[in-house]
Amino acid sequence: MESDGGYLSFEKFKDIMQRMDFISRITFGGLAEPLMNPDFFKMIDFCDKNDIMVDFTTNAMLLDEEKSRKIISSKSIENMAFSFDSFNPTIYGKIRVGASYDIVKRNIERFSELRKGNYPTINVGIVGMRMNIKELKDVILFAQRIGAKTVGIG
Repeated sequence: MESDGGYLSFEKFKDIMQRMDFISRITFGGLAEPLMNPDFFKMIDFCDKNDIMVDFTTNAMLLDEEKSRKIISSKSIENMAFSFDSFNPTIYGKIRVGASYDIVKRNIERFSELRKGNYPTINVGIVGMRMNIKELKDVILFAQRIGAKTVGIG
């Protein structure tokens, strides 16, 4: 039951979850981008079938339309947080090296449009730094426009 390329494999995940059958909620994210794990949606299917609620955080770089639709159709994904650290493309590029401001913003907006009502709940997070702290008003306005429930500053 080795992990695949540094990612938690579905088999390992399933083994852990079956041993901890009292778990009713799980959070993906924090140290790694969940959508990079090739088994992520297998894990979500497992949670769907076992009534385990899911919260997860994403930088939205890999959140294409197909993944958005899978997330929205999941019965277990209850809360989703987007890390979006700047509304200035230049500053965003300095904070999120290798990510595309335009792709991320488009992916988040598309997800918001595809969402059915208020499910799953959307949250927006920003890591507050000297270079982006003046953008808090923009973060709040963006969060409001996409229907986010909360804004978090880390």
